[in-house]
Amino acid sequence: MADFKAMYYSLFNKVTDAVHILEEAQKMSESTYIDNDDPSISLIHPDPDNDDDPDKH
Repeated sequence: MADFKAMYYSLFNKVTDAVHILEEAQKMSESTYIDNDDPSISLIHPDPDNDDDPDKH
């Protein structure tokens, strides 16, 4: 019979490692953006005359 407890702990540990790697990548990306000389965010307004807008259909 398979050792489900060992399998669960192994999977849990690998998922936890993956989440940690993703969190670190996100932090690095955010730091790079914040440290940029020109951190600006532009709001793009949708074109009201655009027929390709899926919310209009």
